[in-house]
Amino acid sequence: MDEHHLSDWIRGYLEEYSDWPLNGQLKIGVLKRRFLIWQHFENFSKLTSRDCALFDIYLQFRQQYAHLSKDFDSLKDVNPYHTMELSGEVEVKLKSRLNEHISFEQMKDFILEKGPGQHIKPQQINATTWKYVIKILDDQVNDIVADGDNRGRTYRHIRTRPLLSGFTIAKIIERILKHEQKEVRWNSLFREIPPIIQQIHTKIEREQYEISSSHPFDLDGEPELLSIAELAIFTCEFEQSTIELDLPIREIAYHTVNLQQRIEAWIGMVYNETWFRKKSSEIQRILKQTSIPVGQGSRRGYWLHESHPDFAAILKHEFRNRMDSLQEQFHSLHESAEKEALRGENPELIHQLSYQVESFAWRIGQTIEFHKIQK
Repeated sequence: MDEHHLSDWIRGYLEEYSDWPLNGQLKIGVLKRRFLIWQHFENFSKLTSRDCALFDIYLQFRQQYAHLSKDFDSLKDVNPYHTMELSGEVEVKLKSRLNEHISFEQMKDFILEKGPGQHIKPQQINATTWKYVIKILDDQVNDIVADGDNRGRTYRHIRTRPLLSGFTIAKIIERILKHEQKEVRWNSLFREIPPIIQQIHTKIEREQYEISSSHPFDLDGEPELLSIAELAIFTCEFEQSTIELDLPIREIAYHTVNLQQRIEAWIGMVYNETWFRKKSSEIQRILKQTSIPVGQGSRRGYWLHESHPDFAAILKHEFRNRMDSLQEQFHSLHESAEKEALRGENPELIHQLSYQVESFAWRIGQTIEFHKIQK
């Protein structure tokens, strides 16, 4: 199969996802693997890529049902029987599509035999071909949208609802913490986030937000390249009150209105606890590295807003602890490096220790700078 047929296959596969309440933003590595697995099916030539996608969607609903049935905490938010109904709906639709040469049971037996496809290697198709496929998807297929860069780049059909970015989730958390005015355990934040996310998606798709322009900023240091940063202002209900979120317009630029995916079911399937657990590192990194006014609390795993009256004292205490820990490690490494240098027996170890000493010295400097900025 050449690059044009491959890109057509991927296009059809992604289009099928746009009709169902699942995450239809898929990385190219996932799409490669799904194609290579289905390529081994004996009646592959008689299946469309949408048929293949539909069966994979069926499996996702079944797996989600099995997970929810065992996880009693999740049952408070998502009805597992609704997930079961969706898998039944997919099964009926797929059976109606298949011709007399292929049965649903054949497909099921094939996928169960292949499992997660551990014996399938993406390299089975020339790497250059995949590069051309990516180029075609990026430049020539109008109804496929690419989101993100490099390893995080995903592809979706234009009618597929995209997930909100880590930056947007970080902004939501900042608003929640400001409203709460207390230290909040990180894991408990998850319960508060999906209802706000659903309101944002709904308002984006109904275009129920205001546009505001911030102060002009200088692009690339060139005075003639002054630009106005447009913001989308959202007002969301939260705990019998309202919170206001201002998001850069680029955050919602690729959303589409009038989508087929049912939003309530989609939110429950996509923004689940597994999503939050996987996304937490990215969100926390954004909170630490940007000017979003939140910080870690007095206890491990707790966060609070900078407007909290104890924020400055907690930050000062955290700074002292970090400095004490870094200086302790610095002195320990420095002593080890000096001892090895006196022995002169292991130049490679001396070099490694010296590098670590320099690295720790840099981290101490960064900690001091971070503290200055926060003050």
